[in-house]
Amino acid sequence: MRNRYVSRAIPLIILALVLLVGGLVSCAQDEVGALARRQRFSHILTRDFTVQNDSTLGNAANDTTTFNGNMVFNGIPDTDTGSYDEWFLIEGEMTGVANKDRNFGLVIEMTRPAGQEITTGDHLEAALKIAIDTEATSTTAGTTMRGADIEAKADNPGGTVTNLYGASISSKSDTGAGDVSQMIGLTVNAQNNAAVRSQLMAADFRLNRQAATVPTEEYGIQVRSSSSTGSGADAAIYLKSDYAGSATTDSWDYGLDTSGAAINTADIRLENGETINNNNDTAVQVGGFLAFTEGTVIDLSSGGTITPTASYQPITTAESGSTTTDTTTAIADGAVAGAMLILCNEDAQDIVIDDGANTDIGGNQTLTGGADDCLWLIWNGSDWNKIAEIGNN
Repeated sequence: MRNRYVSRAIPLIILALVLLVGGLVSCAQDEVGALARRQRFSHILTRDFTVQNDSTLGNAANDTTTFNGNMVFNGIPDTDTGSYDEWFLIEGEMTGVANKDRNFGLVIEMTRPAGQEITTGDHLEAALKIAIDTEATSTTAGTTMRGADIEAKADNPGGTVTNLYGASISSKSDTGAGDVSQMIGLTVNAQNNAAVRSQLMAADFRLNRQAATVPTEEYGIQVRSSSSTGSGADAAIYLKSDYAGSATTDSWDYGLDTSGAAINTADIRLENGETINNNNDTAVQVGGFLAFTEGTVIDLSSGGTITPTASYQPITTAESGSTTTDTTTAIADGAVAGAMLILCNEDAQDIVIDDGANTDIGGNQTLTGGADDCLWLIWNGSDWNKIAEIGNN
């Protein structure tokens, strides 16, 4: 009897085991499916994670992969030695129309929160730091290394791009921010601690028009002032020598050198259209009137020396009658050979410029008072020579 019951129970036990195993398998499959879905739509990595053999993280439009902690990519060159290696590649299509006009291949956002103020040390932080160096001993000519190679390209036949910028760099402070001691939009530094044999320059700007269509305007560099407050900037271009350790090593041979350029109209065009040009070799031409700024009036005492403050030098006298300059040094040395000087008597009394007193003017020259007499001179390196005398008496 007992054996009969046992024999009847065995099928029931087997059926129960089958159902139990099936349930476990189903649960496992559900968990695997859920895990796969999580991996598809959001990978949240909190432990060591290794991806290899062309693995893909996310392959749908709205997939997001989140990494918490530091991430290190160790680039390994592939076995193809004849092509380029790209250790980190971002590719994608910028889709979307109408209001979707913001697409970024890489976004880096960093914030130093309140309470994390740095009080000592060198405060050096950057959202992106790029460093490249070479330890190769190759001497092959023509090799080029770049810290960054950036290009914006229009490749849309029949289309229109309103503004195409290779790079846009800004530094700004928000309205409610604290004071900023110094703000610089871009700093470029070329520093050679070893020999540079050919050229050393901080920046190289190249205008390279290949199309026949002539733009409305073409400039190598444009410097704009777009300030909405204040009274104007000090200068559009400011040249400086700031190495305090030497008075000569940080100097410039030329503040502006156009000797390597082909100039069509003029080397310099000034604010109101006047020009300075060197189109004819050995000659400098000025388009417009050449005017000397009036120097500070010199009130000459009898036996005094005229020390010019500008090429156009008005003089008066403190004496009640005719005044004669010093007989040894009537006029102080010129600043440089070729310097020009125009002395004009603006007084009612006569002023006599002595000859042979650092002067070579063909005899004493009297500038009659009340007649606006002038004497035009040029410094030859040792004496003031007379070019002309303007006698209005």
